[in-house]
Amino acid sequence: MELQKGTDKPGGEQTTALMTGQEAPGKAPACARFRFVILITAALCLTSLLSNMNTYNFTKICMVPKNDSTTSELDTKMSTILIPTANEYGFKYFLVARTFQGIAFSATFPIIGAITADWATLTEHGLFCGLLTGCTQLSQIFTMPVSGTLCTSRWGWPSVYYAHATFTIISFCFWILLYKDTPEEHRMVGQAELKRLQTGKSKKKAVREKLPYKQILTSKTLWGAWIAAFGDLLAVQLVTMFNPQYVNDYLRYNVFKTGFLAALPVAVQFCLKLIGGVSSDMLTCLDETLKLRIYNSLALGASAFFFIVLAFIRRENNVTAMVILVFAESLLGFNTAGFNKCITLHSRQFGHFGMTQIMNIWAVTILLEPFVVNAIISANTFEDWRNCFLIHAGILLLCNAVFCVYADAKPAPWTCVADEKPDGEEMISRPAATEVVRTPPSH
Repeated sequence: MELQKGTDKPGGEQTTALMTGQEAPGKAPACARFRFVILITAALCLTSLLSNMNTYNFTKICMVPKNDSTTSELDTKMSTILIPTANEYGFKYFLVARTFQGIAFSATFPIIGAITADWATLTEHGLFCGLLTGCTQLSQIFTMPVSGTLCTSRWGWPSVYYAHATFTIISFCFWILLYKDTPEEHRMVGQAELKRLQTGKSKKKAVREKLPYKQILTSKTLWGAWIAAFGDLLAVQLVTMFNPQYVNDYLRYNVFKTGFLAALPVAVQFCLKLIGGVSSDMLTCLDETLKLRIYNSLALGASAFFFIVLAFIRRENNVTAMVILVFAESLLGFNTAGFNKCITLHSRQFGHFGMTQIMNIWAVTILLEPFVVNAIISANTFEDWRNCFLIHAGILLLCNAVFCVYADAKPAPWTCVADEKPDGEEMISRPAATEVVRTPPSH
């Protein structure tokens, strides 16, 4: 065991750090798993942000007709609180409030990329991607039943926005108290945990590395992942924006039942995200790139199959339609071990940039999907919904095929990180992770 002395504090105290790969038996630090506290805190915040995006998608079916118009974006605390008031003054004010929601929404995927790169070990990328991207589903699991209950209560649809704003404020209080950009900065991260987090990653530099824009933007692997993300997110927007409309207007369930039925597929999808992420990390008998192709095909390919089946189920068979809808939507959850994980593994310390492009793609699909779907389902007939589901199925299959051709789990040459054997031994030399000996700040 190597003992490394720390620097002296102003009061003459000195700290020591046990630089070992694991804690001594019975001596594990109280915060040896603090990265999971960060993970859960981030998940709460992202869920609150994404929940506020979904509020309008549900409340539009229980607003009075004169207010039944606007676009879809996301949340900030104050804009969510002000939306009911803004709606009373007209579309222009409502649009401004929703724009501020969109500003907060833009931060979600860069946060996911940065947290996964800095706070996850290389064997935990699937778990972190699973839970953090799963906030899309968690937000709907929270929003749909809560909105359905509040919309039919004596408080009406404005209470939906006030409830979501309260949840947002509480979650961000925890974020402000607990989060730091990197583990090296956090007092609650033990030395053993810090060393595990640094293993296999490029050396931390005092000066922030410049992004290799040219190499990133010409990477076929990343473009394949982004194309897969486009197909996936179009289907996700179909679920997010039009599930309440499909269940309420087409299948003719009442508003209260719509809230719970619309949340059912995404609840299963969230479970599959976690199962996909964790099982992908644990399944060491398969090549990592092969796993990316398998899980992405389960997400996009299998989902496309069930959308095709759903396209030919008529309104009278509403129970069967709901069962197939659960399969079609929930299988998208396996994307966490597909294109999402591919981006973080291939671009390593630059993963936040790759995930930011998913955020941009998401924004494009948010703007594009309402025009596409509303143009297709203008009459709300069986033929309209059939065409809608078939078009989305075709896009999913095409995008998955492109991803499978270019998927690669190995770190890109421009990350300056050597590849590793399954047993953890390096195939070629890599820079040692920065060893940090931290002294608690003086008071």
